[in-house]
Parts: sequence; structure tokens; C-alpha cells
Amino acid sequence: EDLELSSRPYRCLIEAKIETLDDLLKYSAKELLELNNFGKRSLIEVCNKLQTKFNLKLRGFHKSF
Repeated sequence: EDLELSSRPYRCLIEAKIETLDDLLKYSAKELLELNNFGKRSLIEVCNKLQTKFNLKLRGFHKSF
């Protein structure tokens, strides 16, 4: 199912070959922040969508990001 992300985080994930929810959940918050052009706003958007749509969290994500 689609997370309905805005264009920047979506493009960053696709460029990193992260194409499915299973792919995404293999990454920690820190690892996602290491992706090219993937910053704190993108991380927060992804984590919020994971939480609201699927009740899932990334490893290492804290609200302090």
C-alpha cells in the first residue's frame, strides 16, 4: 500500500531502491537520514505516515528528530 509521500521523500526512497514497505522497514531512522537529500522533514513525514496508516515505527525514530 502507498504511503502517499510528497515528491522529495518519495524520490529519495526510489533512488535508494526502497520501493516497498518491507524495504523501508529494513532501515533505521539514522540510515534514512544518510540517504542523499533525505533530511529531517522527510524522515518526519515518512514516520508520521507509517504511524498513521499502518501503526508502524522505524527503528531509532524518536520525536526529538
